[in-house]
Amino acid sequence: MTPSSPPSTFRSSCRVATIVENWSSVFEGVPDFSSELIASSVDGDTEWGEWSWQGHHVDGDIDAAVQELYKPPPGSSQRSPT
Repeated sequence: MTPSSPPSTFRSSCRVATIVENWSSVFEGVPDFSSELIASSVDGDTEWGEWSWQGHHVDGDIDAAVQELYKPPPGSSQRSPT
């Protein structure tokens, strides 16, 4: 699970600032964070990438931290990925 990202058509400096803040909060507590690009593809204006993230959040592992920070609000019909 990753922090929210805006759609490519979204244009708002306020929204972008929120996204930067979200990502920053994830990485601040992961001093040993590392990532590896596993696969990528480009088709015209569409780009796709699959990343492997590893690291240990100061309060647990990074997956647990991301899931806790970005889980759907109570009463939401969305399910958290497992």
